[in-house]
Amino acid sequence: MIYFKEDLVKIADKLKSTKDHVDELNDLIEINNTISRNDIYYAIDLDQKLRNKYPIINIMLDIANSFPKKFSTNTHVTQQNNAISSLIQDRYGICAHMLLNDKVIPDIKEFIDYVD
Repeated sequence: MIYFKEDLVKIADKLKSTKDHVDELNDLIEINNTISRNDIYYAIDLDQKLRNKYPIINIMLDIANSFPKKFSTNTHVTQQNNAISSLIQDRYGICAHMLLNDKVIPDIKEFIDYVD
């Protein structure tokens, strides 16, 4: 799991409410609604759509995979948990997209706190 710097998450949260980020806000709302409905099949489709729309998501995941793991966690992952976890990562990928585009951070690594 990837953990992000809370101060940057708060900045991204403020950015999503600006007129420059209406599209990102709509995508974040769609993520939240899908998670609330716990719709696994739509979650899988939405995840794919978002990863195509925001290439930074896959870049973020690749970079996070190169980080040393802070803690070792062994959890049983179901397809449902995986689909929801992917959407949660997508949510942060969209935040990273906004932070990078608005030049709040120069590099995605600045957004990642640690990985476990």
